[in-house]
Amino acid sequence: MKAMILKEQGGVENFVLVSIPTPEIKADEVLIKTKAISINPADTIVRTNKNVSRILGDDRPVILGWDISGEIVAVGNQVQNFKIGDEVLALSDTHTQENLC
Repeated sequence: MKAMILKEQGGVENFVLVSIPTPEIKADEVLIKTKAISINPADTIVRTNKNVSRILGDDRPVILGWDISGEIVAVGNQVQNFKIGDEVLALSDTHTQENLC
C-alpha cells in the first residue's frame, strides 16, 4: 500500500510517498481501505512542532491524516459491530507506519 510519510518535522518538503506493508490487524481492530483523509490544524501542528514527541512518542516515520473515510476490508475475530464492506468515517489515534489504518 502507499502512504505519505513525514520523516522529520518541518515543511511539506519532508513528505515522502512510500510503499509500506499492509498492516496486520489485532482481534479487536478493523482494516480500512482509505478513500479520503482530511488534514486539519492538528496535523499542521504535528508537522511543524519540533516537540512532537510529547504528542506522538518517538516512533517514526509519522503518517498524518487523523480523519479518514473508507471501506472496511478486514475485521478482527472479536469485532461485532462492523463487517467487511461497511463504509466508515473514523478518527485515527495512531499515526506511525506500524499502526496505519
